[in-house]
Amino acid sequence: LLLVLGSFGGVLNRTASAIWRYFISYREYPMTMHVALNHEQKLIHIDDAIRGLACECTCFCCHEQVIAKKGPTNEHHFAHVSLKESCQINPESILHVFAKEVILETKGMMMPALPDQEHTVATWWDFDEVQAEMKLGLIRPDIVAFCKEEPILIEMAVTHFVDDKKQAILNNLQLKTLEVDVSGLLKPDIRIPSEEAK
Repeated sequence: LLLVLGSFGGVLNRTASAIWRYFISYREYPMTMHVALNHEQKLIHIDDAIRGLACECTCFCCHEQVIAKKGPTNEHHFAHVSLKESCQINPESILHVFAKEVILETKGMMMPALPDQEHTVATWWDFDEVQAEMKLGLIRPDIVAFCKEEPILIEMAVTHFVDDKKQAILNNLQLKTLEVDVSGLLKPDIRIPSEEAK
């Protein structure tokens, strides 16, 4: 679900109850250290990592060096080289980072029909430039994309959505803003990161 904010118009209806159901159902499957950061500081799942220290990975939470344990007996997972206890990785945090990574890599996204006279059907938009966490006054949007030199602010929403205070700031900026609801990917049968999730 993609919510249109700012100069595009009012916020579309949100599916809060559905979001909560997804959140609760996913919490029934606690995540261990199945995800880390590779040498490019991008998300990598244990299934895609090279065994041992050759994976060149760090912990998603504490950024310590981790080893990819992929033996024949135990469940495959990452573990701290220092032997400290595994960090508790929140699936919503992983999904939030993954959603930003996808837009940064593809430099584009499928945009819905917008409340203006030019974009009346869903269309793929290619961005000329994409920046993450760029500070704009009092806020730091997840993504700032540029299309024909026009900035478009993109917020990736998992469990926390744009509140009234941030909405007021966005309205004052008078910039096109999108809020992308990716909470539907918070399911135990969808691996994050993965091509399927993209």
